[in-house]
Amino acid sequence: MRLFAAIELNDRLRTAAAAAQGQLKAHGVTGRFPPPGNLHLTLCFFGEGEKDGLLCALMGESYTSARLTVEGCGCFMGGSLLHLKIKTDPGLMEIQRRVQDAALKLGYRLDGRPYVPHITLCRKMQAPVGVDLFACCKGAMGVSMDVERISLMESKLNQNGAVYHRVGTIAVK
Repeated sequence: MRLFAAIELNDRLRTAAAAAQGQLKAHGVTGRFPPPGNLHLTLCFFGEGEKDGLLCALMGESYTSARLTVEGCGCFMGGSLLHLKIKTDPGLMEIQRRVQDAALKLGYRLDGRPYVPHITLCRKMQAPVGVDLFACCKGAMGVSMDVERISLMESKLNQNGAVYHRVGTIAVK
């Protein structure tokens, strides 16, 4: 099963991100927009794995509090992946490091790229010339939430994209 660790968004942050998606669409931006229920912040993508062992390893770590705050928008992958930038929070970075360390101890091979906290708004994005992406996402700026739990998620691919299911949670203290 394809697994990843994530922070699921609270209603306020999910609504703000979905509103940004709506603004983008209204301004002619096209691409693959994840449905609001799929919006999340990925901590670590593990790939194929066994959920029980990974969940036990993640539960064996202790996690301190963190806060997610939207501070901008940006693009990855040559401009084709649009995301909300999340302010670097020491607690969030520590949570991500501990999740990654737990996976490495189990022998997972991770991509090795530096971690950049973000919420994906659109994949394979194409924007008309002159569209101000930042203005479309402005309503989400400054929206924040406290991290209360980490979710171990399963990703299943189908013809419409990925469908995510929570397979376990770990409390953040």
